[in-house]
Amino acid sequence: MISKDKVEHIAKLARVALTEEEKEKMQSELSVILDYFKLLEEIDTAKISPTFYPFPLKNVMKEDEVKKESLETVEKLMDAVSEKEQGCVRVKAVF
Repeated sequence: MISKDKVEHIAKLARVALTEEEKEKMQSELSVILDYFKLLEEIDTAKISPTFYPFPLKNVMKEDEVKKESLETVEKLMDAVSEKEQGCVRVKAVF
């Protein structure tokens, strides 16, 4: 089991104030975590190559396509807009 001094040292490094009750709780919880890491160290990973992701990733984005709309469609859309300026849609400032 991890010592109380170690828990206090870790709390100091993390700049966390712990009560005596919390120190005892952390002592047991950190011991369980460290025991789990010891268990993981026993696993033979010599034949496993390092990887960044468990699944192969690839770019699934498609190319941009320029699509020309008919003048009639553009006029209908512009008629539906409440505020226009020089043939463009005017929107409220974001910033």
